[in-house]
Amino acid sequence: MLLGFLTLLRVGVLIALASIIWVPIGIFVGLRPGVTRIVQPIAQFLAAFPVILLSPSWCRASWC
Repeated sequence: MLLGFLTLLRVGVLIALASIIWVPIGIFVGLRPGVTRIVQPIAQFLAAFPVILLSPSWCRASWC
C-alpha cells in the first residue's frame, strides 16, 4: 500500500509540474498563428517517436 501511494504521489507531482510548464507554452503558441506555423510541424514530428527511443537499449535497470 505504501509503495503504491508513493507511486501515486510521484505521478501526481510530475503531472502538476508538466502542466505548470506546458500549459502556458501551449496557450502562447495557440494564440499566435505565426508561431504555430513553426512549432506545430516540429511538435508533430517529435510526437511520432516513442519515448523508449530516448533511453539506451542496453540499460534495463530502473535508474537508467
